[in-house]
Amino acid sequence: MIQKVKWKERKPLKKQRNAWDGWLTAILAWSAFLHLYQIGNSGSNVYYTAAAKSMAASWKAFFFAALDPAGFITVDKPPVALWLQALSG
Repeated sequence: MIQKVKWKERKPLKKQRNAWDGWLTAILAWSAFLHLYQIGNSGSNVYYTAAAKSMAASWKAFFFAALDPAGFITVDKPPVALWLQALSG
């Protein structure tokens, strides 16, 4: 005969959850600060900026990550890496 085993229900400890939320909030705040700290002075690579601009101008350049609108010269990154920049420009 098979007996049914009753498992004891565990209640989550609120102190542990609050401590976890505090650490998570601190890590997210520190990450946001480091990301936004002097973001205007960080500079950008003109090579990829030109590629994103040409991708915004031509669909062929958009799908092949071309540096020029004709699609002759391509960059060394996959096109997915520049799609968001091209769509926003």
